[in-house]
Amino acid sequence: MSKATLPRNTTRQAEGMQYGDVARTMHRFSGAVIIVFVLVHVIVQAVRHVPMFASMNAGAPWLQTMQEQNWVHAILFFCIAFHTRVSRDAGMDVGDAARVRTAARPVGCTARVDAGNEQ
Repeated sequence: MSKATLPRNTTRQAEGMQYGDVARTMHRFSGAVIIVFVLVHVIVQAVRHVPMFASMNAGAPWLQTMQEQNWVHAILFFCIAFHTRVSRDAGMDVGDAARVRTAARPVGCTARVDAGNEQ
């Protein structure tokens, strides 16, 4: 059996950042923004509403103002929309993985392959 050879890089496409890499990087960045926003939001809400943190709430009156900034929510909403869209386009949904895994079998087929022997 001969070894498989990789195609030559005649167009130098493998040397720079590709569109898939850009989308993956932006997907990770938008996910990180969502996580950071949720963590900060939970911490701020705890400071504002838990009696144990009342002294911190009195010392930081700007927390309420910061929670109501429209530009912060605009960034969050964009990140949620982008993160969801890229996930669906890339087939990262659990349902898509299940459909791909079962798509090879015709509907109603119960045949299995055991140790290389078809039944």
